[in-house]
Amino acid sequence: MADRDLTQGPVSRLVVTLSLPVLATFGLQSLYALVNLFFVGWLGGPAVAGLSISLNTFFLVLAVGQSLGTGGLALLAQAYGRSERAQVPFVFQQLVWLSLAVGMAMWIGGHLGAGAFIRAFTADPDVIREAVPFFQVYSATFLLQLILMVFSYCYRAVGDFMTPAYVFGGVLLLNLALDPLLMFGLGPLPRLGLLGAGYATALAQGAGALAYAWQILGSRRGHLLVLRRPFRLEWPVLWRLVRIGAPSGTQYLLFSAMLMLTYRYVGPFGAPATAAVGIGFRIIQSAVMPCVAIGAAVAALVGQNYGARHVGRVKSAILWGLLYTVGVGLFETAVLALAPRFWVSLFSSDPEILGIGAVYLVISSLILPPNAFGLIATFTSQGLGRTFAPMLAVFVRVGYFVAALQVVERMWGITLTRIFWTSVSATGADLMAMGVVMVILWKRVLRPPPAPAAPSAQAAPEAAG
Repeated sequence: MADRDLTQGPVSRLVVTLSLPVLATFGLQSLYALVNLFFVGWLGGPAVAGLSISLNTFFLVLAVGQSLGTGGLALLAQAYGRSERAQVPFVFQQLVWLSLAVGMAMWIGGHLGAGAFIRAFTADPDVIREAVPFFQVYSATFLLQLILMVFSYCYRAVGDFMTPAYVFGGVLLLNLALDPLLMFGLGPLPRLGLLGAGYATALAQGAGALAYAWQILGSRRGHLLVLRRPFRLEWPVLWRLVRIGAPSGTQYLLFSAMLMLTYRYVGPFGAPATAAVGIGFRIIQSAVMPCVAIGAAVAALVGQNYGARHVGRVKSAILWGLLYTVGVGLFETAVLALAPRFWVSLFSSDPEILGIGAVYLVISSLILPPNAFGLIATFTSQGLGRTFAPMLAVFVRVGYFVAALQVVERMWGITLTRIFWTSVSATGADLMAMGVVMVILWKRVLRPPPAPAAPSAQAAPEAAG
């Protein structure tokens, strides 16, 4: 697909049409996560717990991907909106080299530190035996996920929402096909168990990275996102990418820390509790995806239109994004809260996991409507390249969560239900902080461009003559 100018056309329709390819991608991604969890569920509680602990790194990889991708989106979309098309491949090249260097470092670190990472979250020998080999293989996906994530930001920045959808769709379908083959040893293949899920994910994501490599190395010469000689690093551009993206990445790093803290408090309640929270979190994560898809559309619209100084269209994109995401969040809260045991039962028949998971789902589903508001604020800041204030808002949320857990533990004692409610209450602190961020962006950043200066009295006769 070709790039697309997002400074033209009705904003309300663009928010929907641009979010649909992203939503399709996330839908497949969520389907993969849930089906993968379903397959692993057949391997027993230790395998589910091992997968859940390993997937804590999702937010770590997401944090790095956001740091690089957000900087790329802001610079690429705004350059595109200003009609500075020659600048686009130059910025893209810097982002490619930076992503490869960071991704390789993460892969090596994850492989070498697999044992220490798993043991930080559990002392159960069965879980450790399953999880450590899986994590050693899974660490290869740190590089591959980073490439897929950063490139999807870059393509959306220039209005191409379909290419990431095709690539992600192919990756996820291949992963779904490989999972049962490698996990259960169908046909001549050996039964690898949880380790097979790691190999399936790495192979599928590797195929997606190769698809992107084929495109950027010259197969799409009419597209802006290609690598062109000479290959060189430009440190001022790299610094701008990191400076814009690092606060956004830090947000997701803080979310990861919050999730890991939750697992640390839940861990003493046993493997069923860890597995139940893992299942419930994946369900909530899937429910958030439609709002993330809308936010991705808003970010691209904001970036291009802010670069073109179409402030009215930027504000319109924000308002339509809020309307859509809050509506989706309310609907999903109702769907999850009305039948929580049904959703958890899709992935486990263990009575203890069912009970804990249902409680987690009812309580945690309440975060979806207010979280939608925070998502739009975050994606708006990404398109504007103003990512520092939303990072501070997440600091408020995590700081509140840590302090509230301490208070609850000292005054009433820790229970699973109290952990879940404390997490939900932290969303309220985040909502207030994000509200402040939106007011600042609306009033100080999104000001109409100054009107052209009126000709002076002396210049007017000259012009007439």
